[in-house]
Amino acid sequence: SFIDYSKCSIGKKKHLEISFCSRLEPKKNPMLFLEAAREILKEFPVVKFHLLGEGRLEAELRNYITKHGLQSSIDLRFHVNPPEVFAESSVFVTLQEGTNYPSQSLLEAMACGNAVIAGNTGDTELLVNDSNGILTELNHGSVVSAMRTLIADKGLAKTLGIAASKTAREEHTIEKMTDYYITLIKKAT
Repeated sequence: SFIDYSKCSIGKKKHLEISFCSRLEPKKNPMLFLEAAREILKEFPVVKFHLLGEGRLEAELRNYITKHGLQSSIDLRFHVNPPEVFAESSVFVTLQEGTNYPSQSLLEAMACGNAVIAGNTGDTELLVNDSNGILTELNHGSVVSAMRTLIADKGLAKTLGIAASKTAREEHTIEKMTDYYITLIKKAT
């Protein structure tokens, strides 16, 4: 997998921001992200969360944010160019069932220098490992623990984010993808 890296940059990351970007559908687990964010905000009220996307769960997610008074801490919206948000966030969370490979949003966030918290499912480890993120179980306690780890250790978050950017830009290129397809074609003929 590869993306257009020209729209990805590493911003100043002045404030601690955590992003999530996907279709707002049950298998992507945006509610798990939102519930974990709510718990983190009790302990770390200065953290800003971004929940980017649209889909069937949007109204339910908005109601949850309003019910718990989280409007000033959680930005829920569709964004036409998520790397603009990822450039300033430090952590990207992806919790989909199945596999996160080859997630375009994940690659964009990595290229923008985000440490990754990813559900340990499917082929996710082809993108995320302990050098650039934290693989976690898809449950509340595990996701909160991973967030807490990166919030408490900003140096670790920065180190993982730099490694994530390097991984995305060096390992997931159009040239490597082309070579992969050529190899498949040669094997088939």
